[in-house]
Amino acid sequence: MTPARAVHRPAGHRQVAGGLALVVAVALYTFGRTHTPSYAMGLFGQHGVAVNRLKAQLATGMLGLALVQLTLALWMYRRLPGPASRRRRCRCCIASAA
Repeated sequence: MTPARAVHRPAGHRQVAGGLALVVAVALYTFGRTHTPSYAMGLFGQHGVAVNRLKAQLATGMLGLALVQLTLALWMYRRLPGPASRRRRCRCCIASAA
C-alpha cells in the first residue's frame, strides 16, 4: 500500500470562500434591514398560538426523520449491536485465498 499523498490546494480558495461568506452576510443584513415583518400573515394558514403547535409538530417530525437516518447509517455500516453486526467475509475472498 502506498502512503497517502497530501492534496495541494492553492491559497486563493480560502480567500474566495471568505469573500463569498462576507457577501452572503452583507446580503442577509441588508435584506433584514430593508424588509419589515408582516405579523398579519400566518404559517400555513395558522395564526397565533396554533403556529407554535405547528412548529412543534414539524420539529418533532424532523427529529423522527433524523433518528431514522441515523439508524439506517448505523445499519449500513454494521455498527448496530446484535448478532447480525459481526463481520462476514465474502465467499470470493475465501475461495481466492485458499
